Amino acid sequence: MMELSELKKFFNFALFACIVFAAMMFYLLFFNFGLNIVVEKTPSGETVFFVKNMSTHTIKDVSVEINAGEQKSELMKVKELFAGEQKQIEMPKTTQALALLTVKAPFHLSVEQKINLEKTQELSISYDLGVPQDFFVGLEFKMKLNVCNKAAGENKVIVKETHSTDFFKEEDRTELLFLGKEQCEEITYSLTPKSFGKTIILFNIKALDYSEIIEQKIEVK
Repeated sequence: MMELSELKKFFNFALFACIVFAAMMFYLLFFNFGLNIVVEKTPSGETVFFVKNMSTHTIKDVSVEINAGEQKSELMKVKELFAGEQKQIEMPKTTQALALLTVKAPFHLSVEQKINLEKTQELSISYDLGVPQDFFVGLEFKMKLNVCNKAAGENKVIVKETHSTDFFKEEDRTELLFLGKEQCEEITYSLTPKSFGKTIILFNIKALDYSEIIEQKIEVK
């Protein structure tokens, strides 16, 4: 028969396990990935920004903010953003070249991207990064980066992906793309988390008249 001290230890362990399980379920149910910032270039040469719902569910009360120097303002608010839907972000006129674009919604992880407002008329590259919603230790996941050349002629594009080897089994990866006019190419990245916690994956995209660093924040469970 189990002694009283052993019984207490068993109940304490069971209680701890229940709390951990409840916390994980709360996170999975109420704090989701899915928001993304997409950069594209119009036929007229103008660079435009979109907020996109990468998930399979509707995201409500999406807010887009910009921080340029000491000026911080809300650019737009979307009542409902359906799965796969994207809406254009109307960029403000400002004397600041560098700015921080932030997209957030209740119960969803925020997305941030540094942008150069001075170069929005000169960009020759557009991209779209597809990222899964959840990341688990030991389970490989895939990210897809679609890079398009919007320049008048061929463009050589270097894409350097870097990440912490403390979090992932794989090494950093660099791709060299030769893209013709209006040509796109998709790069698939496969990564396997080996540690719990939050980390950042960087994508450094460089071309003749273009330079952009994408910061993708993730949390490994």
